[in-house]
Amino acid sequence: MIKIFVRLFFIVAFVSSFSFCKIIVDENMEQLENFSLPYYYDETRSLNIEQIVKIDLMNEVSSQFAFGYTEGNSWFKFEIENRSKNDEVILFMNEPFFEEVNLFEKKNGIWIKRKNGLSVSLEKRDMKDISPVFFIRIEPNSTKTFYIQTFAKFAQFGEFKIYTKKESVNEYRLLVTALYTLLLGSFIFIIIFNLFIYYTMRDRIYLYYVMYIFFTTIFVLAFSGLDLYLGLLPFHYELHLSIPLLIIFLIIFSFRFLETKKYLKHTYVFLKAIIWIYIILTVLSLIQFNPWYQIITALASITYVTLLYMAIRIWYLGYIKAKYYLIAMAIYTFTIAIMSFMINGWIENNDITRYAFLVGLFIETSLFCLILANRFNEAKNELLEIKNKNEKFLENEVEQRTDEITSLLGEKELLLKEVCHRVKNNFQVVISMLSLEAYNYKDEKQRSSFLQLINRIKSMSMVHQFLYDSNKLSEIQSEEYLLKIIQEVKKVYEKRTINIENKIDSIILSVSDAMVLGVIINEVLNNSIKHHNADICNIRVELVKKENIISLTIQDDGVGFIPNQKSKTIGLGLSLIEQFSQKLKASNLEFFSNHGTMVKLSFEV
Repeated sequence: MIKIFVRLFFIVAFVSSFSFCKIIVDENMEQLENFSLPYYYDETRSLNIEQIVKIDLMNEVSSQFAFGYTEGNSWFKFEIENRSKNDEVILFMNEPFFEEVNLFEKKNGIWIKRKNGLSVSLEKRDMKDISPVFFIRIEPNSTKTFYIQTFAKFAQFGEFKIYTKKESVNEYRLLVTALYTLLLGSFIFIIIFNLFIYYTMRDRIYLYYVMYIFFTTIFVLAFSGLDLYLGLLPFHYELHLSIPLLIIFLIIFSFRFLETKKYLKHTYVFLKAIIWIYIILTVLSLIQFNPWYQIITALASITYVTLLYMAIRIWYLGYIKAKYYLIAMAIYTFTIAIMSFMINGWIENNDITRYAFLVGLFIETSLFCLILANRFNEAKNELLEIKNKNEKFLENEVEQRTDEITSLLGEKELLLKEVCHRVKNNFQVVISMLSLEAYNYKDEKQRSSFLQLINRIKSMSMVHQFLYDSNKLSEIQSEEYLLKIIQEVKKVYEKRTINIENKIDSIILSVSDAMVLGVIINEVLNNSIKHHNADICNIRVELVKKENIISLTIQDDGVGFIPNQKSKTIGLGLSLIEQFSQKLKASNLEFFSNHGTMVKLSFEV
């Protein structure tokens, strides 16, 4: 009796489970998800639809499934009862990475195969969507059975949904595409922002981070299937090899940020070896995708754990900034672990386990971006501090050197004044000796010659007197200096009536120009007075400056002279005038004899 009840129980359980697997489409239903499906795994990939139909699919799986990495075909049985007035339903599978997603339906006693998946271009699909979509016709108030066969080079996980309206599929696709686009847009912004900082600072850590984000962007593009919209279907598997590349640049970025070589040399060497392994595996995956890609994903888990360990150890060793890196990596690694567990079939496939890693990735990349922005700000402040310190140091150096130079200049000024004083004294000694000698001659003509010589020496001596008395040793005021020379000339001829009218502009003269002008004016005045026969001698002296040209004009009211009929005394004076004028820059000397003598001299300052 007990055996009969046990058998009845199993029969009822089997019948109820079978009825539970029937999918019912109601009149007001727009979307159906989270239902159960009969399932069979063909490890050999050798069974066809006729053989599958004969097999009792006893295993049941959720419409949101995760089988892990498998090399065979997965078969799903759909028994759909249409209780609506609509004769068409839409079978949708949300994952775009399946190589094959084939639907089998029976028409006129023959199983018809409709292909989808990566092996079929978007143009040849029932609906131009990156995910497999099938339009299925079922008469109202009837039941129809379909089979789906899937194969993937990646882990097999995904979700089946049933829609009654095409608009509902479009809304879902628009939502998912918008979320992925938002994520990719944030990555592009991060790339541009960090490239700007890199070109500003030339710190390679920003370039490493840019490369990490770049390959992450490629991975998300391929993982979401958006690469199919961009016409990259022939390169879909190659784009997934961005995973080892992004991990390589994440490691290099981590080296730089955490200063791993300084704190953990053994971990640094280990991760460098991991980088080379990734490079080798990437090359092997290009030759044959599996099993090398599976090894890459397994190695990725080891890498993330090592990076976490590295951050914890370096933080423990006293590098405070490592805690921010640790927070970002901990969040990302946790969400990656959730997805890995789901992919391998260890935990349930749902929206949280499927998309959690995208949230973790966004948080991680954002935190890293903030960390690098703060690094840039700290570097900028450090540079400003160094600049301020350097400026202060340079100010102190300049002040110190200025004091030294001022001291040296003071010493040189005293020395130059002493030299000028001694030269002036030597001139005075010579002048005194010549004056004594002149008074020994009773002949007026001979005495006059001595006095002219004394005046020439005085004109040169006055320069040194002015330098000695002046605060500036490199320049002489024209007005005061030349008036002094004119007065000295008049003293020589104090017994005669001499009127010297002057118009001398206030001009700053160099020492050499002042000495030359002093000699020339002395000679011209002496010649004018000496060769003037009238009782009263009138002379006009004019010195003016226009732009960078100085003009000297001396005119008397004497008898004038003809240069080629001059006496020997006059010839000596004129010779001195000509020779000294040549010492002036771009000088031009002219003589005019008309109602007296006029001498014009011009030169550049």
